[in-house]
Amino acid sequence: MATLRDRPTARLITPEFAALLAAALGAFLSLGMTLPVLPYFVRSLGGGDLAIGVVVGAMAVAAVVVRPFTAPAIQNWGFQRLILLGGVAGALATAGNAFANSFAALLALRLVSGAALAILFVACTARVMATTPADQRSAAVSYFSVAPYLGLGLGPVVGQPCYDAFGFTTTFLLAGALQLIGTVPILLIANHRSPGEGAPRFHSAAIWPGTVLALGIIGVVAFNAFIPLYVDELHGSSPAWMFLVYSVVVVAARIFAGGLPDRLGPIRAGTFATVGIVIGLVVIAAAPSTLWIYVGILPLGAGIAFQYPGLLALTVSRVRESEQPAAVSTFTMFFDVATGVGGLVVGQAAAIGGYRTAFAAAACCSLIGLVLLRTVVARAR
Repeated sequence: MATLRDRPTARLITPEFAALLAAALGAFLSLGMTLPVLPYFVRSLGGGDLAIGVVVGAMAVAAVVVRPFTAPAIQNWGFQRLILLGGVAGALATAGNAFANSFAALLALRLVSGAALAILFVACTARVMATTPADQRSAAVSYFSVAPYLGLGLGPVVGQPCYDAFGFTTTFLLAGALQLIGTVPILLIANHRSPGEGAPRFHSAAIWPGTVLALGIIGVVAFNAFIPLYVDELHGSSPAWMFLVYSVVVVAARIFAGGLPDRLGPIRAGTFATVGIVIGLVVIAAAPSTLWIYVGILPLGAGIAFQYPGLLALTVSRVRESEQPAAVSTFTMFFDVATGVGGLVVGQAAAIGGYRTAFAAAACCSLIGLVLLRTVVARAR
């Protein structure tokens, strides 16, 4: 079992990797701090539930729009400059929330935040892929992707008490400052450009692996949206512990078994991961009590932990080095697609048949992804 103490991992954790990790952690910690605060802030501006949904979803819309332009920008500007742009712009936009005096102003700032986060994350991930040996890419992605989970997990823990004690202004300013601090180490790395000319904005090699990823992520969308209400329906309490257990499972799997997809191969690893997601969602859908939700979280979290690194490594292995940023950009765009489309799918399923139906529908989506993985993705070259 690969751990951070193993020799292959030691070669991955370089000063440049640490700087990229710090930038991503700062960005997602900043985002996480705003999540529990934004609904209250929107209401303070006179917005209702629809306005809250629009503000939350604005980041995903901006991310989808900007991702296709990131790969050409890496060739023109270089990785370092683009990451700095994303980090500084995101920090300023987040801090600027403190001074938004209308819904329109807040929405504009959230759009900037979404675009900045997409630019930063794509550039960081593409750089990690470009500097990692082909046989260790899944491990590198596993370790690097700990940053979003840590940031989104710890951010609310910092943001909510800060808001309770000091209010909106201090919370948004602190969130922006933390992202800016995380970006500082990027100043210490060299500015490399991706090789070649005329990088494509989209890459077809990422479409089917990205589709499999999106179908799996729909399960996470259902989990995030309906677990609190589902727990109430089962007469349970403290759904926050379920989110914590899920995050711990994902982070632990990626840290202590991050090299597993490299050893198994992306198709086998993707198969095991997707089966785990399906099993976890089925267990949650059929849970007779909240205890069984915890049981389902284990295979669900492990599956999510291994699916993304293996599929991204597979995608990058099928393109030329000059096309890697475009492949990464296209692949990661399916996160945003899954968030938008998946929300509609599980929301409609819940409206028709309740929360169990929503989780069952998410399991069916992952099952479709498994079929695509074993047929279309496995046969593609």
